[in-house]
Amino acid sequence: MSSQVTEKIVGSVTVYEDANFQGRNFTFDIISKSAPNARFGIFPLKIDTNDLGINNDSLSSLKVNKCKVTLFESAGFQGRSKVLTEDASHLEDEFNDNISSLIVEYTG
Repeated sequence: MSSQVTEKIVGSVTVYEDANFQGRNFTFDIISKSAPNARFGIFPLKIDTNDLGINNDSLSSLKVNKCKVTLFESAGFQGRSKVLTEDASHLEDEFNDNISSLIVEYTG
C-alpha cells in the first residue's frame, strides 16, 4: 500500500531588480507537503542572492504573498536586517540595491 505525497503552494515572494516590480525577477514558492496519515512541516526558504545568479545588491522591489521576508545586507544572513510582510514597490531606504540574502517564512 503506497501513500501519495501531495504538494500545494501556500505562499510566495517575487523579487525584482528594479523599482515598481520591473526588471529581471525571481519567484520563490513556499510548498506544503502532506500525505495520508502524515503532515510535513513548512520550512523557511533561505536565499543567498549570489547562489542564484542574482547580482549582489541589485534588488529594489518585492511582491509578498502570505509570507514574512527578512532582508539582510550581507551574504550568509548577516548584517543589518529588515522584515517585510507586504509588497514593496520601491525599497527607498538603505536596503534598496543593498540586499545580499533573505529568508522567506510562511505566515498563513
